[in-house]
Amino acid sequence: MAKKIIITEKNVSEKVKQFNAGNLTTGRAYIIGEGWQDIQIDEAFYNKSIGEIVALIGGRPETAAKVKFKLRNEPFHHWSASRFVWEESLQRWAYIAGQDYPAEITQIRNFLKK
Repeated sequence: MAKKIIITEKNVSEKVKQFNAGNLTTGRAYIIGEGWQDIQIDEAFYNKSIGEIVALIGGRPETAAKVKFKLRNEPFHHWSASRFVWEESLQRWAYIAGQDYPAEITQIRNFLKK
């Protein structure tokens, strides 16, 4: 069994071309030059990432708690998972909207708080 690559805030862009919420919650990513692999995410980076994604999704404190729990405990399999991306130049997470940011965020929040 291959050793899992550890993803940190400092090395994420060296290892993964575009790191997204799907990669974060499933523990799998396409590693540059090596293909799809299971990954291990540094705890500090993982916690920061979940917090920032929850903040992007927004909502009341009860909703944010539900969203945070779901992101921490279930793989995020939704069309929007690839739109939450780590922005290396800004050192933070961003959501890349389609045509209607407010409607998309509402749909994502409703999906995650179930």
